[in-house]
Amino acid sequence: MVNVMGGADLDLREALVEGTESEITVVSVMGGSRIVVPEGVEVALGGLALMGGNDLDVKGPPARPGAPVVRVRAFSLMGGTAVRTLPSRDRTHRRA
Repeated sequence: MVNVMGGADLDLREALVEGTESEITVVSVMGGSRIVVPEGVEVALGGLALMGGNDLDVKGPPARPGAPVVRVRAFSLMGGTAVRTLPSRDRTHRRA
């Protein structure tokens, strides 16, 4: 994902992840990104921020054993990337 003087949102709560790990690379120049992952998924945030910031806010239950890992590499210049957990939109689908 690349943002220049703008922003983007990526919501992964309804995504079907194959395998044990997914990697997302974000480049933000004078802009920002928001990435939403479902509760119970392990998230790792790395990268670099200059004159901006990258933020990880993981709430809810801990990652379940064997849960997929979402790795976010965020490179921000005068901007930032926020990674948040939120409950799934469809709780009945999540329990299945």
